Amino acid sequence: MRTPLSLSAVLILSACGSASDERSVLLAEIEDCFQNAAPVGETDQQRAAMAIEGCSRSMDAYSRYNVEEMFDRKFSADDSEMMEFFEIHQSELKDFAFRKLATGEGNWQ
Repeated sequence: MRTPLSLSAVLILSACGSASDERSVLLAEIEDCFQNAAPVGETDQQRAAMAIEGCSRSMDAYSRYNVEEMFDRKFSADDSEMMEFFEIHQSELKDFAFRKLATGEGNWQ
């Protein structure tokens, strides 16, 4: 039985991907989506939840990219290990988005 990764480990592994143009494009899409959906640092929980739902497509693409980089292969929803890391990354990304929208603290990079 494997032990789930800690938040620190997930963030470190996410950052280990190459600083490619694709990663930059995906992060820019997330930032643009949230700029249009809710004011950073001034958003209540209900509006943040709606913004996160509206930006989920960009967030999913970013999580898939990070999982592919981590495993060095194409993402597959049929791969239980990849899906586990995808779900962990999604959860941490959504938590970060809530904090970012509520407080303005943090950097998508």
